[in-house]
Amino acid sequence: MLISQAKKASPAGAVLTSQDKYVSQMKQELMGSVGTSFEPLLERYIGHKVVLELARGDKIFEYCGVLKEYTAEFIEIMDVNYKAKEDEPARKADLVVLRKYGVVRHLGE
Repeated sequence: MLISQAKKASPAGAVLTSQDKYVSQMKQELMGSVGTSFEPLLERYIGHKVVLELARGDKIFEYCGVLKEYTAEFIEIMDVNYKAKEDEPARKADLVVLRKYGVVRHLGE
């Protein structure tokens, strides 16, 4: 709405009109990120120990760590005991997981 008003009211509106394709693309990107990036439940968990469920193939793995931050596409968990392979000892690592594969289920202990 704001952009369409600017097109009508100012000399810069002529530039905006000629750039409609790019303006529409920017508008969609902004609305998409605003609509999906803030989640009140996750905001409360930042800095707290949480349980992350990670889907790998047909298996679900649970990792316990501290929620550092999240975006519309990623979740970052710190201080996770992570095994690269079953026969190796666990190491502390920070994980950055695509949100389509990982979900924060609840607070950890």
